[in-house]
Amino acid sequence: MEDFIKEKKLSDLKKKQNIVRLNSYNQNNYKSLNYQEIIDMPYKATNYILYPWLPDQGTAFLYSATGVGKTYFSLNCAYSIAQGGNFLKFSAPNPKKVLYIDGELQLSNIIKRIKSIINEQGPLDIPDNFQLLNHQMVYPHLLPKLNDLSGHDFYTDYINDNNFDVVFFDNISTLSTIDENFGEQWVPIINLFLKLRAMGKTVVGIHHTGKNKYEFRGSCRILDIVDTSILLTSNKNDRLESDVSEGADFKIIYKKDRVLSGKDSIPFNVLYHQNKWTIQSAENANIQYVVESIKNKISHQMIATELGVSRQYVSKLVKKAKEMNLLND
Repeated sequence: MEDFIKEKKLSDLKKKQNIVRLNSYNQNNYKSLNYQEIIDMPYKATNYILYPWLPDQGTAFLYSATGVGKTYFSLNCAYSIAQGGNFLKFSAPNPKKVLYIDGELQLSNIIKRIKSIINEQGPLDIPDNFQLLNHQMVYPHLLPKLNDLSGHDFYTDYINDNNFDVVFFDNISTLSTIDENFGEQWVPIINLFLKLRAMGKTVVGIHHTGKNKYEFRGSCRILDIVDTSILLTSNKNDRLESDVSEGADFKIIYKKDRVLSGKDSIPFNVLYHQNKWTIQSAENANIQYVVESIKNKISHQMIATELGVSRQYVSKLVKKAKEMNLLND
């Protein structure tokens, strides 16, 4: 038994030594900028992949509850980037080569959605600019995991060798094996996103909300590195994921916005109905919701909880509704 313990300790020591060797750093690979180099380096204005929330070489996160429409929304954003076109309030100044990696939907389902988007936004001038990598396409193999170092090698090589400018990962849960509640388990994914950024790539990660539909599911550690995080909240409680391509009704809320300012950062509502997207200010939509709720004798506190706002804001909306003659005193 004593010999076994000694051998195990020796084995553990060798493992630690190997880890140290793997993590050793060569000083020749690192060079800090001195004062003069900083002064001489030209300032680069922010260029956008998709204005106003996705900068060039930026990182963004989109998240919502299941069934709200985040994949359909993300596909529309990705396609407009590939086209150099417009979607909702967003605009892509220049066409970029986009890779959309889907680890969840049936291939036939996502193809249906993409064809619907093509009908809405029109064909691409550069056909290779939008490409899909779906988990069913690689069967019997699996898509590499984002938290696996061999997966890192695959994604960086694949993205670089095919000259993709932008990559969407949909979604973190299906493309990784991490326990989302532990911040340190997000570190490999953070490192991959940072590496892609250093390579000049733009990355969009897609994730779910938790039990609270207004909160990111699991540890929010990865949000430390993102430029923008966008929450989609449903305006309906009966929408099914399979119905999203036929209709969607949700609010876009910027939860983190390093690059947004002024009116660009204001939440707004979108409705997709009968193959048409429409935009409405969040406040106008909230006023309508308040009016209907008050008529149905729902309390201010319940309205505030449902909208994810304060009671004071609900009182403000009630006052506006009365000024607009939508409610009686």
